[in-house]
Amino acid sequence: MKRKFEVEVVRTDKYVIELDESVMDDSWMENFYQHMHEFESLAKHAEHIAQYRARFNNGSYYGGFIEGYGEIALEGKVRQDENWHFPAVNILKADEDNDIEVEVKEI
Repeated sequence: MKRKFEVEVVRTDKYVIELDESVMDDSWMENFYQHMHEFESLAKHAEHIAQYRARFNNGSYYGGFIEGYGEIALEGKVRQDENWHFPAVNILKADEDNDIEVEVKEI
């Protein structure tokens, strides 16, 4: 017999994302728009980076690799041997929730 559970996980992460406009200039933004995602503002990039961090890199000492950007920094730290570092993105602060609320009910 198989049992099923519906599990709801709630957590809150807060990030301060630093983006360098001298690198992510109009030309860079247009290229990214045409080849990756249709983001028209730096705010959309910050949103995407924060979502990616929350979904895939929670707890990583480094910012991690994000398709379209390369290796980004967390508090200025990147991997030692990483050739794909993209200097325009730095997560200055990452408050990732360790107090996760979980509700489980059998369905």
